[in-house]
Amino acid sequence: MKKSLQEIKSLSKIGKRLALIVDVKDYEFAELLDMAKITALLGWNFTFKNAANLSVVELQTLLSHADEDKLIFDLSCQGNLC
Repeated sequence: MKKSLQEIKSLSKIGKRLALIVDVKDYEFAELLDMAKITALLGWNFTFKNAANLSVVELQTLLSHADEDKLIFDLSCQGNLC
């Protein structure tokens, strides 16, 4: 079930580090960029599932805004989606 960016941010209130798996097909690029930017703030790890659907420029942009080692890209293709 897709969670809004605000719902994801509200999880920070639990005070624990999380590792979240997010399907890139469910979010606009701007939302993914916001997630990348909050990795340093929250200390969370994000795995972007279906990242093969993103361009190289988009992947580079996400990496440049994320905290080191906090983003994981799942580049495998699922079905006919790639």
